[in-house]
Amino acid sequence: RMNDPQVVALARFGAGLAHFFLGEWGVSRTSLDEALRLFRTRCRGMVFEIATAEAVVLNALILSGEVHAAAARVVPTLREAEGRGDSSVVSQLLYPASIAAMLSGDHAAAARLAHALSALSRVLRPHGVALRARPLGALRP
Repeated sequence: RMNDPQVVALARFGAGLAHFFLGEWGVSRTSLDEALRLFRTRCRGMVFEIATAEAVVLNALILSGEVHAAAARVVPTLREAEGRGDSSVVSQLLYPASIAAMLSGDHAAAARLAHALSALSRVLRPHGVALRARPLGALRP
């Protein structure tokens, strides 16, 4: 009944998180993708929510065995975040993005991830945080 896009987007976001934590990854992705669409097209200032939703969607894809779909989503998401200079999205995506790139064998995603990690490292270095990327082959067990 509410016609406020931010309220609707936040409701979809909350539903997506709830479904994720219940192990309902497909339903979670559907809700979070709808929230992301609304956040990006109808809302302002939803940086944390976008970062969190993207990270949860990547984890849901990985957990449901859709590693190649997760890897395919990593590069455009990182490009979008880098274009905005948004290191919070990049930092939230590092873990699921690393797993997706490693398991899928997607060397383009791995290279993009290494680039993003390098850029994030330059931002964090003055704060005493050091990040290092390894080549994709070195990540395999």
